[in-house]
Amino acid sequence: LAPAAAASSRYGAGAPAICAAEVMVLPLTNFVQSVQSLQPVAMHLALHNAEAPPPEEANYWKMELLNGNTGALVTSALAASWPIVPSLASPSARLVGTLRAAGSRTTISLFFRTVLPASEVVVEALEPDGFDFDGAFARANISGRSSVPQIVSAQGPVLRLIMIVDGYDHVTLNVEGVRLPLNAGDSMWNVTTYALPDVFSDLELRDGALFTGFKVPGRVTVPDMSGRTGALTRALLGRFEADLEMRLRTSAALLPGDSLRIGLEGPVGEERGFVMLPQGSELRGEAGELLGAWVCADALPADFGAAPSGANLSSPQPAANAANATTALWRAAPGLAFDCCSGFQTNVTLGLNRPCAAGYSGDVASSPRTRQMALRLLRTLPAGQLGTLRFRAETPLDRTSFLLEEWRVEASRGVAPDDAVLIATNDAEALPLAVVTELPAVTLIASHTPPLVTIRVTMVLDPLDSGAVAFIVSAPRGYAFPQDCF
Repeated sequence: LAPAAAASSRYGAGAPAICAAEVMVLPLTNFVQSVQSLQPVAMHLALHNAEAPPPEEANYWKMELLNGNTGALVTSALAASWPIVPSLASPSARLVGTLRAAGSRTTISLFFRTVLPASEVVVEALEPDGFDFDGAFARANISGRSSVPQIVSAQGPVLRLIMIVDGYDHVTLNVEGVRLPLNAGDSMWNVTTYALPDVFSDLELRDGALFTGFKVPGRVTVPDMSGRTGALTRALLGRFEADLEMRLRTSAALLPGDSLRIGLEGPVGEERGFVMLPQGSELRGEAGELLGAWVCADALPADFGAAPSGANLSSPQPAANAANATTALWRAAPGLAFDCCSGFQTNVTLGLNRPCAAGYSGDVASSPRTRQMALRLLRTLPAGQLGTLRFRAETPLDRTSFLLEEWRVEASRGVAPDDAVLIATNDAEALPLAVVTELPAVTLIASHTPPLVTIRVTMVLDPLDSGAVAFIVSAPRGYAFPQDCF
């Protein structure tokens, strides 16, 4: 109570306030001095605000002063209450579309539970800057009832929908064709509902919620990819082992402990498509420094050094310990192992890593044959900085199989499959890898071969599926083609 004259003479502990629902009775039995008439008295109360405002005709406060002896009403007053905007319950935003990289057009899913009936919903994407609802399409499920809300406006990060909802409806709103921002980061959302009491009134705010949603993943770009098969500076098709180099950069920084996952999703499968051999795979920075290695590497190059189990991977140990680096290097705690191909934690031994290949025993001296592999980062790869991924792979059987392959490159944070957060992805875009088709052996047929004369040579040239537009025929040194050679 205030002023101090009243506060200094408050009722004792033997006469507490009596509270029941929305009514509080405050016995003022221990006052030793009176509060004069017309003197303001302030009461500071602790109470639970209502979930929703009461009806307008009942939205007021009533104060009554009763005689302590007779209980008769001495005086009373009414005061209008403050407006209450109920909070939407359990709001969430998820990225559910196939395309997830920054700048993509994709699908998001919003969920919330209303408190008051409403006829209009406004969705505003606050962060990161760059969300665009222009051209979007919405579908809704309202407590099990399907609905296609009418879009009133979709401009930039604000979407206004006509959608009839009742109080305490569970709403799932899927918005297709949303443009994601170019910058990665945690998304922030503001969802509000409105109602039109009558045709002569303005819209009234009903419910609202400000909440954090999904993380907008960065984009992985691969400006260049090359291969080498032996002395040939190209990846040779036809089930040859090739050394591949993928130069990549991401719009979101990758931190020590993050996983870089490369997966092949083409329909050709292992029988006709690429097969990766992850042993020895590594990620290096612009200066050649080691940034990451295969999650089941038996040892790291001496130019990095090893970190013991559970160590801070951003602070490597001296290079002299490199020989001791084993699969324990990647364990979060003793007894936990990682799947050698997905990079996720597993509760089985490495010898039972079925996703790698049926015949892989977990022997890190050999390499599994797999369509997916994971590297663990040991140092930070800053956003926009170029990194070089080096690994070996068995090439596809032919060019048709090669053209059907899809490379998915993504980085995630977290080692449990259900808790991992996507940091960056390339959305399985085509990669600029040049390959060479091995042509069949050519047999030369010459009817006569005297020296220093023009002779006729016959050969059969088959371009197979190379898609080539020309043949280049090179004769041994000393030969010369006449002007009308063909």
